[in-house]
Amino acid sequence: MPLVVLTAGNQFQQYPTAQASTAKAAWMSGHDRIANLSTQGRNILIERSGHNIQTDRPDAVVKYVKQIVTQIRKSAPASEKKAAAVG
Repeated sequence: MPLVVLTAGNQFQQYPTAQASTAKAAWMSGHDRIANLSTQGRNILIERSGHNIQTDRPDAVVKYVKQIVTQIRKSAPASEKKAAAVG
């Protein structure tokens, strides 16, 4: 199953540079582990976003939701595609 983890790019701006770098690396590592729960998982850093990515960068959220929907539709068996088209 496709899985996209969106990681905020501006999450640690309030920290001193050295601490921010360490915290960001740990945060990315944790999100990488979540993404790796799926064989089709990805962790994507969303620049210019804080904790509320959906508010800061709705364009990015929409982009990756559309990608997953397209990916799922392409991989669905023909019988499911036909049923979806009828419904």
